[in-house]
Amino acid sequence: PVMKNELLKSVSHARNIKSRILFHLSHLLYNYSATKNHYRSNQHAISYTQLMEKNKQLIKDEPWQYLSGLNNLAVTYSLTGKFEEASEVVLKMRSFPKKYAIQILPSIQAEIFCISYNLELSIIIFLCQFENIYGTVNTIERELVINKEFIDESRKLSLIYKVAYLFFCMGEYKKSMAWINKVLNSSLENSRQRIICIAKVVSLIIHYELGNWQVLPYALKSASRFLKKREALYKTENAILDFVAKNLARDGTDKERLEGFKALRKDLIAIF
Repeated sequence: PVMKNELLKSVSHARNIKSRILFHLSHLLYNYSATKNHYRSNQHAISYTQLMEKNKQLIKDEPWQYLSGLNNLAVTYSLTGKFEEASEVVLKMRSFPKKYAIQILPSIQAEIFCISYNLELSIIIFLCQFENIYGTVNTIERELVINKEFIDESRKLSLIYKVAYLFFCMGEYKKSMAWINKVLNSSLENSRQRIICIAKVVSLIIHYELGNWQVLPYALKSASRFLKKREALYKTENAILDFVAKNLARDGTDKERLEGFKALRKDLIAIF
């Protein structure tokens, strides 16, 4: 295996700054993906960014590399439960071009926007910190328009879905549906198929919560066809589709619906 290479056993074997950065990046990715040791991956993410920050010319020459390092740092902080530190990295991500006096290309600025707000929304959703969220969403809407020519469509779709999920968690189902529809109307079915599949399922639950009983049967058939066609009917999706199918009747009692939710919860716990 690559990680057993003698050169990767100790950072002391790395003779220059770039090789030390590559050493920490290799261990970061290995611990993140292979061993799932997020504490160790976080330590290497810290070392990676510290090395770049001690060599400011590297940041000016390779802003993409520094942005990637900050993203890895924020993600690994989040995975280890250090959300305050992750939030600080998000702010650092947005301010580093000005701090280091870098003339950033519009494409990099768009990446900073997408990555940083994806991270911020993930933290907000996990911690259920929904206060003053509308200002953040308004900023996202504005920046999506400003950066539309430079935003990577895949990242854009992920960000839009996260806003939809945020409103879903808040119980703002009409707002959630408006954002979910932006995902469903996307032309990126092949590049981000998984998000489209999840959005299809979430839209069913939103229709259910809104009491859109006339729409639900058609939405259920559409979602089932879509997921079957893409061989994306996994256990979770099947459980939710089954729940919606069994609870389509608008005249069902609250008690019957509560029992349905209890059964769904039991099924989902068994899956996970």
